[in-house]
Amino acid sequence: MTAVAYRNGVLAVDSLAQNGGFKLSPPADKAVAVEIAVGQFALVAGAGSAVVVDRVRAWALANLKDWARRSCPVDELPEIGPDDDTTVFILLPDGRHFALQECGGDRLTAPFFATGEFTFLLGAMAVGASAASAVAAAAEYSVHCGWPIRIYDHKKGFRIALQDMTQVRNWDRAERP
Repeated sequence: MTAVAYRNGVLAVDSLAQNGGFKLSPPADKAVAVEIAVGQFALVAGAGSAVVVDRVRAWALANLKDWARRSCPVDELPEIGPDDDTTVFILLPDGRHFALQECGGDRLTAPFFATGEFTFLLGAMAVGASAASAVAAAAEYSVHCGWPIRIYDHKKGFRIALQDMTQVRNWDRAERP
């Protein structure tokens, strides 16, 4: 399991990697920022099969810049597979956001969204938590998620790795308008 949350242009992901019931080391990098124009980053992250998520990330690195310029044809998105419980988000800086699942690709229009430990994440964001705070709650209280959490945005790509709740609170205070 993992924690991926997006809200207000910020993507937060945990970094625990597991195989069955065992923690793997080093921490996993579950997201990638792809510069599609100067100072504009598309964000790609997912939960489920690491092999499938890595395949979509590789597709994004090779194709995303051109795909975004051509108005994002959904039928050109990579397929997840019919029996795979994997979700991958492709988040463009202009507000076009997509989720890839076994049933294909769909456009996302909600004000925030999550995958992996989504009950933790959506519940926290529904009562006002940032994406970073939501993923921090999952990292702190779910055995399926872990520290550090990584923060990405559309202007800088990768921003920072936060190691604990105190760092998340301080980052949230500094980033909130």
